[in-house]
Amino acid sequence: MMEMCIRYLGVIVATAVVIGCNTADIQSPQAAPLSEVETLCAEGRVFLAKGDLTRAGLKFKSAIVSAPNEAAGHMGMVALGLAANDREMMLKHLNSMKRGGLKPEILAPWLTALAHMPVKQQSQDQGLAAKASTPETKARVSTELDRSSLKGPDLKLATLFRAGRYQEVIQAVQGDPSSSLFRSKLKADAQYNLQRWAQAVTSYRKVLRQQPGNEAVTQYLADALRRLKRYDESIAFYRVLAQNNPKQPGLWRLIGDVAMAKKDNEVALAAYTKALNLGYEDTQLEAVVAELKNKLKLRE
Repeated sequence: MMEMCIRYLGVIVATAVVIGCNTADIQSPQAAPLSEVETLCAEGRVFLAKGDLTRAGLKFKSAIVSAPNEAAGHMGMVALGLAANDREMMLKHLNSMKRGGLKPEILAPWLTALAHMPVKQQSQDQGLAAKASTPETKARVSTELDRSSLKGPDLKLATLFRAGRYQEVIQAVQGDPSSSLFRSKLKADAQYNLQRWAQAVTSYRKVLRQQPGNEAVTQYLADALRRLKRYDESIAFYRVLAQNNPKQPGLWRLIGDVAMAKKDNEVALAAYTKALNLGYEDTQLEAVVAELKNKLKLRE
């Protein structure tokens, strides 16, 4: 389990729901016969649960070969990419599912997971940390790093950031008292990727004072606050995002997850119910809602 990385998403736990049948479906004599793709994905998920990423990948790839237009195999590879902390693998197969017409609400939690994956600093080209799914569907960092629009020192900083040399980025920006908005964002993103949550919170707040309403920055700020266990503040920022983006029910799911971490069952139930009512599809979440209702009823 990747609890320390993206526990609030429950993505690995929910893999059985998202990409097909669970392990019992393979073994149960009462289960309906599985198609070839379903069988391959189920077997791949078993290997994934055991930590055998190589054999899991072979099963998911075979499923894609058998049915390249079906989402199941690609979803398996997304889960594999998450377990392996392979951002490029996740993006490749998320894009395949997007082109195949998969609903944005289903993709949203995976894009959010992608946004908060820990960065492998030893690599010289890890790409960009992804932005959670707000109005846009493409994943980006809060800072635009389009090389064609950058020149001189800013281009050098962007190059350092792309190479994962975050400490050098921070030092360069801190040494410049007249830092631009671009540089302030880049420093905040670098602090976030180094998991310096308190520093990132301070920097993202400063950016929002300069650029109110920046949703990518708001998303990162909310997550950094969650990691610091400042749950009420985190929920407040996620709520702003959710209210501004009614077509993204996954944001209400995040509010519920933070509330659960806070052990506030009432807020969690309200948020999860809102997510489901807005079209968020997750049968596991439906079970959680039912359990919360029972707990609150017993308490009364």
